[in-house]
Amino acid sequence: MQLKTENDIDQLDFEAQLVQVAQFNQLIAVYVQTEQWQLLSEILTERQVYLEMLINTYHTPEQVTRLRFLSDSIMDHDNVLIAAIQEQKKLIEEQLSQFSKGRQATQAYTDNY
Repeated sequence: MQLKTENDIDQLDFEAQLVQVAQFNQLIAVYVQTEQWQLLSEILTERQVYLEMLINTYHTPEQVTRLRFLSDSIMDHDNVLIAAIQEQKKLIEEQLSQFSKGRQATQAYTDNY
């Protein structure tokens, strides 16, 4: 069995932490799809803290390159989710408008009687 160097151990930790970021992203997507806004807020905060720790911990050229790729990937993923959230917001606003119109119609009807 070959002993691992400190650099090898750091690289294994780095890989494990990248897996953790992927898990955050999966949870974020689930919370958006299921409209669990409070949990979404909490996991976004956790991911932010985790990413800051990750970025401030690793500095080898390969790790910096991978972190740049990761940050680009996260931004792309988040942009897709933001578009989905905006679509859900639009639908809710339309439903609220319809509800308001229905309430106004009911109020006008009851005012006439």
